[in-house]
Amino acid sequence: MLKRVVVTGLGCVTPLGISAPSTWENLIAGACGISRLESEGIEHLPCQIGGSVKEFDESKVLNANERRSANRTTGFAMSAAIEATNQASLDFTDIDCDRAGVCFGSSLAGFMETILTARSVNETQKRGYRRVSPFFVPRILDNMAAGAIAMRLGLLGPNHSCGTACTTGAHSVGDGYNLIRLGMADVMLAGSAEACLHPLAMSGFSQAKALCTDSNEKPLQSSRPFDESRSGFVMSEGAAVLVLEEMEHAVNRGAQILAEVAGYGLSADAHHITAPHPEGRGALNAMRGALQDVKLSRVSYINAHATSTPLGDLAEGTAIRKIFNLDHEGPGPYVSSSKGSLGHLLGGAGSVEALVCVQSIVHQTVPHTLNLVEPCCELNHVTTPIKDAEVDHVMTNSFGFGGTNASLLFKRFSGGS
Repeated sequence: MLKRVVVTGLGCVTPLGISAPSTWENLIAGACGISRLESEGIEHLPCQIGGSVKEFDESKVLNANERRSANRTTGFAMSAAIEATNQASLDFTDIDCDRAGVCFGSSLAGFMETILTARSVNETQKRGYRRVSPFFVPRILDNMAAGAIAMRLGLLGPNHSCGTACTTGAHSVGDGYNLIRLGMADVMLAGSAEACLHPLAMSGFSQAKALCTDSNEKPLQSSRPFDESRSGFVMSEGAAVLVLEEMEHAVNRGAQILAEVAGYGLSADAHHITAPHPEGRGALNAMRGALQDVKLSRVSYINAHATSTPLGDLAEGTAIRKIFNLDHEGPGPYVSSSKGSLGHLLGGAGSVEALVCVQSIVHQTVPHTLNLVEPCCELNHVTTPIKDAEVDHVMTNSFGFGGTNASLLFKRFSGGS
């Protein structure tokens, strides 16, 4: 018999704040974490804006030994993990750590470290290899954040890391959910992080025609999910961790339960390396899979992937209309995208947006889409926060390059079977 899985802790680092409460409060207040970037080389790029995490001090979350083998991604990850476990009131001396683990991923975790090390090698030419740190390889591996969290907390259970582009965070939470409901663990710290705001990464996305290049002088209006004027996404950095727990385990230790994980669907577009299927075929299949887990046909709210790209937003909107039969049964669930405020955290996006979904259940509030003026598709768009709403079931979507898709479904917790 499958186990029930609940959420008992949240933690994050985002352009809106270095905690889950500050991120949520600023999101609902309509703040935007996107600004003009000041890194060397940015000034020559067509896109010169991003969602950077300011005033983050990794020395507050990583000790000296950890910093030797850690990159910025791992610092974000550790900060989010510590916050989440503190909120969950987890005492790791009082639980079976053989049954507690980590699912944590990133899509470009080693990007910055690779650039810096390659530059050092090139500058010193023949003796360049001596400039390579013995910690270089640990710093660039996608699974090192998961390992660092496990080592810090003494978690001996499943340790898993995936790198599925912009779907990484949703896959990490979904995989953690599956490990618990299949009985392979009692507690999983699940999430993702990204930190690659570098001119080279931004050049690559610019050349792929993915980034917003028309708003360098107005960064607060640059990310425009679902709006007719949208022109591309804005890169951001950050991380989020959710503490997932087997329901009886959480109840027995008296944990505060924030929400229940109700469904997980995943799919492939099998269409194109970067462009979504124009009719949202893969997105629809992922959403259908999450709904089928609990045999639901309706949800209260969808936190859309909607990155502000011309093709992606329209394909997702088409899929939402189809899955909920909005041509005949409108207006359908509330729909919004957090990326108008946060930008696109790439591999970190899915876990941050899962956290936003849990917060919407906790606060019974539906967050809005910033900068949405003229919708590109007919949905039940939210342009100002809806407070005191009936938020019972919430879905979040994540779609990545390569046509990899995932949908997560959360619901308001109630006891019983």
